[in-house]
Amino acid sequence: MPGRRGAARPRALRTFAVAGVLLGTALATPAAAVSITGGAHPSAPIPKHHRVGVVRVPVARAGYVAVTPIDPYQGDRTTIHVAMTGGQELTRGYFRVNLAHLPRSADPASLRVTMPAVVGSPIAGAALTLASPIIEACPLTKPLPATLSAGSPPAYDCATASAIGKPIEGGARWRFDLDKLEQQWSRHGNHGAALVAIAASPVATWSAGFGIKGMVASIDRAVQSAIAKPVTPAHPAHSDHGSVSSPAQPLIHFHSAPAVTSVAPAETGPSGQAAPVVASPRTQLAAVSTSDHKLLDAWPWVLALCVLIAIGSIAIAHRALIADELRRDVPPIIAAIRTHPRSYGVAAAALAWGLVFTGYAVVNNNETSMPASYGNGAVPGLAPSTGTSTLPSLPGGPTPVGTGRSHAGGSATASALPGVGNGGSRTDASGTAPSANPSASEFTGKGHWETISGTRVFFPANGGVPTADLYHGAADRVGITDKSITLCGHAATTYGPAFDIGAKDLNVYWEWLNAHGGIFGRKVSMSYQNDNYDPAQAVQAAQKCKDSNPFFLIGGIGFDQIPAVRQWAEQNKMLYIYHDAVLKGSQGLKYSFTALPSVEQIGKMFGELDLAQFKGKKVGILYRQSPNWEPGSDAFTSVVKAGGGQVVAALPVQNNQANYVQDLVQLRSKGAQVVFAWENALATVEMLKQAQSLGWHPDWLVFPFNLETNTLGQSSFAQPLWGVATWDAYDPFDHGGTFKPYAAQMTEFEKQYRQYDPSAHLSGDGGDLLYLNWEGQAFIAYLLQKCGPDCTRNRLAGMLLAGFKYTTPPACPINFDTGDHHHGGATVNVFKVIRDPRNRPNWAPVKRCITSYK
Repeated sequence: MPGRRGAARPRALRTFAVAGVLLGTALATPAAAVSITGGAHPSAPIPKHHRVGVVRVPVARAGYVAVTPIDPYQGDRTTIHVAMTGGQELTRGYFRVNLAHLPRSADPASLRVTMPAVVGSPIAGAALTLASPIIEACPLTKPLPATLSAGSPPAYDCATASAIGKPIEGGARWRFDLDKLEQQWSRHGNHGAALVAIAASPVATWSAGFGIKGMVASIDRAVQSAIAKPVTPAHPAHSDHGSVSSPAQPLIHFHSAPAVTSVAPAETGPSGQAAPVVASPRTQLAAVSTSDHKLLDAWPWVLALCVLIAIGSIAIAHRALIADELRRDVPPIIAAIRTHPRSYGVAAAALAWGLVFTGYAVVNNNETSMPASYGNGAVPGLAPSTGTSTLPSLPGGPTPVGTGRSHAGGSATASALPGVGNGGSRTDASGTAPSANPSASEFTGKGHWETISGTRVFFPANGGVPTADLYHGAADRVGITDKSITLCGHAATTYGPAFDIGAKDLNVYWEWLNAHGGIFGRKVSMSYQNDNYDPAQAVQAAQKCKDSNPFFLIGGIGFDQIPAVRQWAEQNKMLYIYHDAVLKGSQGLKYSFTALPSVEQIGKMFGELDLAQFKGKKVGILYRQSPNWEPGSDAFTSVVKAGGGQVVAALPVQNNQANYVQDLVQLRSKGAQVVFAWENALATVEMLKQAQSLGWHPDWLVFPFNLETNTLGQSSFAQPLWGVATWDAYDPFDHGGTFKPYAAQMTEFEKQYRQYDPSAHLSGDGGDLLYLNWEGQAFIAYLLQKCGPDCTRNRLAGMLLAGFKYTTPPACPINFDTGDHHHGGATVNVFKVIRDPRNRPNWAPVKRCITSYK
């Protein structure tokens, strides 16, 4: 037995020694993994040429779902189809980016997906596109299934995060910047994204196809230098459950193109409001248990060191025996390797690669979990202000008069807004709170509920501000604190120079207001994003506004932009107050409101003006060919024909057409004596100039802007010029005559511009636009003041739905207690060109705040 024990001891020691060699190899592999993959431990020196790069991430799943009973693409598995017809969504796309095992140096703030556009992606076999595609990416609320079913398309939530697609490379590819979605995924799980179609008009019909095989998801990789302060990143776990029509792709691929240096934006909660957590869950970990993650990264090294110490201690005690064993065993092993080189080579390669990738996974494992306190994206509640406004009456606006109805309850009856019908019906449901938000403080206390246009509104018994049940939690107070109110608007600022308007000229009203205490002690911050008079760019501008976390969104002048943004606002649950727009397509929308007449109403008023002012004269029409404009010209034609007038020709013109000579010649040849120019001011100026160059001077009906009279000069008097507008005329040199009803407001406007913006050119081409802007901002300020010191999004929307109105002269009446309670304007102003006190041509009011010119 002693002999057998002695024989066993060398064998045990040999086994232990071999294990030590293998463990030593394992300890070497993390360093090898660093050099092979380009990753690194935060404290390890990195060659300069490895400090930038792009990580390519596989798209785990992709496909589409038909949201109508008939799938026009018959289950195509090669393409993501996103389409709509007649303003209604037809198909919806889906994809999921596999973010698991990203290297620690990847910056999630740079996540993007590019997709190749498939040429000829028709709707039901017809390659017809009546509008440019507008597509929004939104995170899914549940994991994207392995198999998509038309009967149960995965739900999405654009309000928590969203991204607007942008055509690149001349439209050959589309790009979606998904940093906001990645932030949402990091908090609630990477469920995937939906590609949602947005209607640019009520009849928008288009289709877009993206090749699944060519989809590329990438993320910037910015490796820190050896002297940089190490930052230990973290990322929550992601999981994959198969793929749908997804090609095989390498897990990580480095492109030669350098990465864009980027800084992660502030993390946002589900409502879009800045959350008090870290800038990015992968680039900074201070608020998410940094010490725990450092221990996670360090434990393999601690274990390895302990093993080395154990092996070294035993090896020293038996060094002579180990040396004898090596002299005895090494020659036979070398001989065996020479005899079977292929077998030992394969075994060595397999062992080496296995250890390399095991070491890499250990070093780059950052699948830590987000603490529960941050897991729901909640933002700490903001204490409401209890101060009072220092402004008894706001400049340019009316005296406060209330919401126009008793808050004590009862169903309201009102005349229907033209074209809306019975959409504003309301029902009572006394005493019950909405099940979705039973504990919200806004809905506590005595009162009753009414359902108005599909939205439940709580009316406090004490006569407080009515409160709509639209937002829950932090989403209700995005953009408003006890010290500030953040607003954002989309407008065609790119055309500012054409009207001699700069960015500074637009916020004089808020400068004045803030200098006088703001709204209940809150300073108002207003910013603008350029929509370039284009629907797709308007949606991108709205998305940029959303990223700034505004209290609500404001829409500037633009018939073509607003319908698209209205649809976007509905998807994103963004409170939206906008300018004139087509009524069609607005029915049933919960988040959009306007205090101005619709495109259809304006066209009707132009028709009544023609019948009254130019009775018996033949009319020719030049109208913008756009579904967002045509309802107005159609309304004009209907009124004129019904009143016995004669329309000799109606010619479509294109946006930015510039040359109208042939159209004008055709109207003159048809015998037109009146021209109705249903176009914007820049186009109308060209029409007038080109008609004058032809020696033709018919009567004109146009949208009235000072740009027209300033450009034409004295030739403005060569023909009668009449206009209809939803804003007031402005002449800096004439405060008498028909300007008297609002002369005091114009004087106040000029006084504040002299103080806060003395370089503004009020007598220039954009003076009337600045006054229009001033009046619009006064209305916004009045809304905020009436909403009260405890204003929230729900209270502002509830106030409008409850029938907000004001009728104090000189402001034109606004009444939301009609129709669908989302349209509060029905009056217009009629202008004509006259000689002002300085012998200049200028638009002056003929009739103000009228609903009919008969």
